[in-house]
Amino acid sequence: MLTLAVFVSGQGSNLRAILDSPKLKELIAVKAVVGDKSFCPAFDIAKNFSIPVYSVGKKEGFISFDDLKIILKELNIDLIVLAGFLKLIPEDFVKAFSSKIINIHPALLLSFGGSGMY
Repeated sequence: MLTLAVFVSGQGSNLRAILDSPKLKELIAVKAVVGDKSFCPAFDIAKNFSIPVYSVGKKEGFISFDDLKIILKELNIDLIVLAGFLKLIPEDFVKAFSSKIINIHPALLLSFGGSGMY
């Protein structure tokens, strides 16, 4: 079974689709949901499925990307799914999970990323 961490920033529609997919239930296990806010509606979805949530950033009460790297390695995460995650991910974090990060953004980036997007 493939273990996933899903990175979110908003409502969690992509997270919900992943968790509700009958085809994926036999293939994947979501072990962590990571957000760039102290709360977003996607966290409620994760909690309903008993999935731990983590807020990453530099604000008080958030964890750093370095700490998150340790947590995800301890969870033996096979794949990080960026499901509408709006924060720029540090290069060293990306290198630590080389070939293990995918973005499932539903728009054609750079044309439709919205204001302030990377």
